[in-house]
Amino acid sequence: MGVVNQITVISVNGVEMSGGNIDLTIPGGTADPNTGEITFPPSGGGGTSQLRETKTILAGDVANKYILVTTDITSDATTVLKVKTLADQYYDDDFTVDAINKKKIKWNGLGLDGLIEAGDEVEILYS
Repeated sequence: MGVVNQITVISVNGVEMSGGNIDLTIPGGTADPNTGEITFPPSGGGGTSQLRETKTILAGDVANKYILVTTDITSDATTVLKVKTLADQYYDDDFTVDAINKKKIKWNGLGLDGLIEAGDEVEILYS
């Protein structure tokens, strides 16, 4: 006895697709057309590269309680901010990335507030 009236439905990012051929875009990955197996690149590998910027904090940065990087930050929580004269800084505890301006790293009301000073050298690693 065979399968009768079988309908295959797949949900991708909340969108349901049904029927015979379903086209998927897999950035950096591949899909086997015979088995449907999807292979993704290893995490931390290709795809996005980390950017590095160094800056000297100015009096205006201290007053504004933020600095700007040159490129939009796409992975907020993996952003690293190193201040040469201070201990390790932690995302959400000591600084954060602005939800609207993705070039803005801010510390108003967070751990860096009151600690960072004009003349401090910082290194920012982000993607």
